[in-house]
Amino acid sequence: MGVNDRSEQWSEHIMSLRPWFYDFKRTITSKSIIILVVGILLMEILITYADSLPLQSDHAVNQLFPNIAFDMIGFGLFISLLVVFGGFVVFGNDKLRGVLDSILAQPVSRRGLVMSRYSSIFCAVGSASICSFLAIDLMFYLLTGSTFPTTFVLIFVFSYLSEITSVLALVFIITYFVKSPALLIGLVIGLWMFFGLLWSPMVDTIAALVGASAGNGAAFSAGFISANIDSYFVNPFLGFGSLAFVYTMQWFELNTPISPTLYGVSLFTLAITEAVWVIAPILFLMWIAARKD
Repeated sequence: MGVNDRSEQWSEHIMSLRPWFYDFKRTITSKSIIILVVGILLMEILITYADSLPLQSDHAVNQLFPNIAFDMIGFGLFISLLVVFGGFVVFGNDKLRGVLDSILAQPVSRRGLVMSRYSSIFCAVGSASICSFLAIDLMFYLLTGSTFPTTFVLIFVFSYLSEITSVLALVFIITYFVKSPALLIGLVIGLWMFFGLLWSPMVDTIAALVGASAGNGAAFSAGFISANIDSYFVNPFLGFGSLAFVYTMQWFELNTPISPTLYGVSLFTLAITEAVWVIAPILFLMWIAARKD
């Protein structure tokens, strides 16, 4: 193979990546995404600072770290909101308005187009989320002189990336079953509210109905804890961060120390749960992308 042939091949590869970079730039520079990222980051920094106000210097890390770790669950919930808006802006809205049809008229496969949009949104939201997480870690360092433990960082980052992967695939899949952008954004926001805001009250109510009451005093009952932790495994919007908190901190919420393994939470079950939620939606998305249009 001559030098000219290799140059042409490299040029073709580079040109084939231009749509991906365009989608990535479009996601990361979207006004709604920027506003959400900045807003979430400021909110978390303010919460971190507020938690630090009663600190005593000799117990700073022990006082502040559990509160921040618990806040990371809510941070993950807002990451899923970023995913919802990113999926709608870059894929769902374009598909339902017929923009993707003109692209499919060119020599590009449906799966290739979908995965290009998917991967660009994943990289954009994932990088923004990780940068925000590191900014909170920096805030923690400035307040305490210590950084987050390595295990804590790795498990939470992988949990966030798994959440982005699964939720984004669900948004893409829903797009194939609706006819208008308004209905799509209504459904995905409703899904986010159900799994993010309404899930815990719903689980608490069901647990109480079957006899697993919250318990008396500061501690929760074992049945109540078990019902909540079991629900984390089937909740891609809020469950990964909750499981990461239970595993790394060995607490249920902020007032009940527990042994995670007694409730089925281990590194193995975390990995299996996240792998299933990552692989299954992506495989279904690739299948439906090739058959639905």
